[in-house]
Parts: sequence; structure tokens; C-alpha cells
Amino acid sequence: MKKAVLILNNDKVIHGNGIGATGVFTGELVFTTGMNGYMKSLTDPSFTGQILTFAYPLIGNYGANITWGESGKIWPNAVITSEVCIDPVNKESFVDLDTLLKQNKVGGITAVDTRYLVKLVRDQGTIPVILGVYEDDTIDPVKKVSTKKIYSFNSGGKINIALIDCGFKKSIVQDLVSRGCKVTVFPYTTGAEEILKIKPDGIVVSNGPGDPAVLTDLHKTIAKLLVIDIPFLGICLGHQLLALAVGAKTFKLKYGHRGLNQPVQDILTKKAYITSQNHGYAVDMTTLPLDFFVWFNNLNDDTVEGLKSKNKPFMSVQFHPEANPGPKDTTFIFDEFIKLVNHEK
Repeated sequence: MKKAVLILNNDKVIHGNGIGATGVFTGELVFTTGMNGYMKSLTDPSFTGQILTFAYPLIGNYGANITWGESGKIWPNAVITSEVCIDPVNKESFVDLDTLLKQNKVGGITAVDTRYLVKLVRDQGTIPVILGVYEDDTIDPVKKVSTKKIYSFNSGGKINIALIDCGFKKSIVQDLVSRGCKVTVFPYTTGAEEILKIKPDGIVVSNGPGDPAVLTDLHKTIAKLLVIDIPFLGICLGHQLLALAVGAKTFKLKYGHRGLNQPVQDILTKKAYITSQNHGYAVDMTTLPLDFFVWFNNLNDDTVEGLKSKNKPFMSVQFHPEANPGPKDTTFIFDEFIKLVNHEK
């Protein structure tokens, strides 16, 4: 699926679904009121350099055929519709409208309020606008950064760690290896059964991009791993995924936490630390199950910065204990995890 954003000269920003070609398209915003004949409008050379809004709500229902047009080319720089038909019915239609626009390198936006745009043009006249059409890879950006194969960092260590890769930083592996760990890296799509084949002493779920709530298969995988009571450490995205796996919820922060000076406090010791962070979502503390407690909180906005299970060897932190860049005040988190692995108090 493609997404699109339309920027008007009155600072109004309109989001919708993308159709046609991807890219950035500029031009004068105009409209046409025709209830049919969209192929005639699209192939009218008079619309050259313009972004054409169709006032009629449904466009593309009888498909597309360039021979129906007034010329052999689509002339508007981009088009705007309230709704576009993706499955047209017409024996003479060669392609759907989305495909035709793409073939002619014309972008478009749909699922928007075209009535607002028509009224705007009627009130102000034609106005310059910018349309951006892009592939919607925000649904699962972890797919871009996670490994596609299983591999290991074998330091000769005796502690066997499974690292679920959501976009891990190499410093995480370095911190684990320096503490006597052999680290096996798994794609984030790996099932619990495959991970358990290596008989891990501990499981780490790494940092990574995007919304943790969309990674529903990984929630289920983590939940299965937790049943076995293997020591667990979640870092950043891994922290949020732990929360979701045990039934809590997450929410999007207004600005996110990004930088090297985020202050957090250990709820148990009351000691404060300066941390490195890079995330846009947080755990909703009001949804945590009773067997988990907040370990760290953010001293700026009081959001959850760490979790611990009351009776299981599970822990997580929202910040980056491996830092890089940033202060290394919290590298002791890895020591705490190794204690859990070694069943130390």
C-alpha cells in the first residue's frame, strides 16, 4: 500500500492513500465536476502542470483505456479523488486507474475530503500545492533492519544467549560477549521452537524502529518463550515488546525520546542515571499486569523506562544500556541480566 500527503499553501496538511506513481508532484490545485468521462479529463492537455481534483466521489469504476482519451497521454501532474475503484468492471478496460497513472508517472492521493478542496478552490481560486506519494513501509520497518539468517558471535563463552534481531546495535553484542556470552542472532520472524533448539541460557530482544504494536507474531513468540522462564532482557523496542507480550499496551509519544541526556530513576534505589535513548513509543503503565512492576521511570515525563517481573527472571529497559553514543552509566544492566542467567541474587 502507498501513502500520500498533500500540502496546501494555507499550511493545511492532508494525509491519504497513495495511487499511481511514487514521488513528489507540484502544481496548481484545480477541480472538475464531471460525473463520468474521467479518461477525457486525464488526457486533456489543458490540465498540464496542474493537480486535478475530481469532485465526483467515485473515480475509476469502469477502468481505464488510453484509447478513450483525447490524447495518448495523461497530462495532470497528479490527481486527487475521494475514492478510487481498484477492481473495475469493463471488458474494454485494459488496466485499472491506479496502474494507468503509474505507467504515466503520475501520482495521486485518495481517501480524502475532496469537498473541502473544491470549496477551497472556489473561495481562493487555483492555489499551488505539493503532493508526496510514498510506499508505506512504516507498517513494519523492522523487516528492513532484521537479519535474514541465523548466525553467531562465538567468543568461546559458556553462556548461550539468543538475540532476537529487531535492528540491534553491535555494542549490545560486544557487551554480552565481554561478559562471557556466545550470542546467536535470530531474525525477528523466527518462531519460539527454532530459538529453543539452541537451548539458550538467556534471551535478549534488541532495539529497533517503528510501532511495537504491529509486530503481533513477535508478541506471540515472546509469550511462548516466557512460559519456559528463561531469563529475558528487552532493550528499547524489546522492552515494549515484552510489555505487549504480557498483555500491556503501548502508545505513541508526542515527540519521542532521542538523545544522550534522558534522565531516568531506578524506582528501587532512587538513584538517577543519564541515558541514551532513541524511540517514539512508550509502555502504558496503567495496563501492566500485576506480576510486573516499573523498574525505571523517566524524570522528564514519568513514562516507563524499565520493567521487572516480581517472580520471574524477566527484565527490560527503554533506554540503551550499551549507549554509543552517549553515557555508559547504565551498562550495569547487562551485569544484572547475567546474574539472572547465572541464578544469582
